[in-house]
Amino acid sequence: MLRAILGHVRATERLGLTPGSAARVVAAPARPELFFHDSYFHLVVLLAQPTPLGYESVALDCIVGENWILTVHHGPTKVFERFDERIRGDSPLGRLDAAGLLATFLHEHVASYLREIEPFEVELDSLDLQVMTGRVDDEAVFKQLVGLRRRLGRLRRLLAPHREVYGLLARPDFELLSGSDSMEAFASLAQRTGQALHQLETTREMIVSSFEIYTTWTAHETNKVMKLLTVSSVALLPPTLLAAIMGMNSLPHALAVPNAFLFTTIAMAGLLVTVLSLARYRGWL
Repeated sequence: MLRAILGHVRATERLGLTPGSAARVVAAPARPELFFHDSYFHLVVLLAQPTPLGYESVALDCIVGENWILTVHHGPTKVFERFDERIRGDSPLGRLDAAGLLATFLHEHVASYLREIEPFEVELDSLDLQVMTGRVDDEAVFKQLVGLRRRLGRLRRLLAPHREVYGLLARPDFELLSGSDSMEAFASLAQRTGQALHQLETTREMIVSSFEIYTTWTAHETNKVMKLLTVSSVALLPPTLLAAIMGMNSLPHALAVPNAFLFTTIAMAGLLVTVLSLARYRGWL
């Protein structure tokens, strides 16, 4: 920790950063921000760090001067690691100015959010298949959908504020203030951010569709149970009526025969089998 503080102080002195910039770097802002100074500009973006409960934000400070760029991140990040993995051999990236290199980093930043969407889609496809085949626990499915919705909402809330900041980078006055001709790269960055937010919204709709599939399947299973109860009630109704008639005290003498109980039992069974056979034929069972 002491080494990091000393390094930060030396960088502040050598690059001529204002106390305000140094304070913001140490404070780790909770929202994306953009500040212009005499010889540099200071951009703060948020990285989405996966956790067991969702995502937490990790601030990434990018301080850009005429021929230099300083990045400070307040936690683990894979953005620069993935950027390094794509570079092979003697790359022409050195021809970019500082603002152009920043735009390249920020494209990788947006791509990191897009990579987080794929696990959602895979999990939703698997969940839909399980629901449609009936191999799920109702309560577990509901909790899983709620968890997906909460995590996706957190991811979108982390990315959404960047749309305004990246829009500022694509404005003509930024080109004038920064002295860079990378406005086209920042314009495509703002456009890509909008596409990423649209993709997140599409994934949210997929979660809603999965919930509708779940509720439809639940209603279908409930309908099957209600159909079974209804057929059972109808099947037992004629035998019950016959038993009630045969148990009346005013039963005619013609029906009061020694084998009346046997005949009644056979008739009740026959009525029950007839109703169940009809229900089976109609597809109610």
